[in-house]
Amino acid sequence: MTILPAENNERIIINLINRPKRLFRLNQLGLQTADLRDLKKILKLRSGLIIISSPPGGGKSATLYSLLNALKPPELNIYLLSASELDLPGINQIKPSALNWEKINNHDSDIIGVDDLNEDWVLTNAFKAAAAGRLVLGTMTAENVQEVQTKINQIKLPVKLKMASLRIIINQRLAKLKRPQPKSKDKRTEIGLFEILKLSPDTGFKPLELIASKK
Repeated sequence: MTILPAENNERIIINLINRPKRLFRLNQLGLQTADLRDLKKILKLRSGLIIISSPPGGGKSATLYSLLNALKPPELNIYLLSASELDLPGINQIKPSALNWEKINNHDSDIIGVDDLNEDWVLTNAFKAAAAGRLVLGTMTAENVQEVQTKINQIKLPVKLKMASLRIIINQRLAKLKRPQPKSKDKRTEIGLFEILKLSPDTGFKPLELIASKK
């Protein structure tokens, strides 16, 4: 809440900040052991681009927030470009715009989260930031990893830059679970289906792996 002086009175501005429904720990995302291990290695590199995609309502933003929440030691300068204000302590939140992209590129930013990579100019900026040595994590609306690859191919950047910057594509969707047993401790109602595309320096894109996990 902010109180500002106004003519003959005061103006009260109340900002409503959304709290993510749930912040999962890395080991709660539901990824298989090998994929989780690879993801942790990529996060430790502190550079490159991670794309989290899903159809609308598929949980991609929740995964992004959980990853950012796991990457906030005091020495790291983390920015989140998002149209919504969220309760994510320790993370600098700004609105997505060309001017704000310029600001974070000129500042000493270590990690950039982008809650919408769908526009070509945003995806282009994400690749450029990753190529400059930052870790960039972003969401994209897509039915599968092939659709993500198509969008990547459409942006006008050198192929070598794209291949050198992209680390992993995580596509996910949510499916309803049957009603849990009355005595079950697991009260979750949805299951996450993950499709992982990993980029290897030696072999290029590895085969797709379709995995299911609770989320």
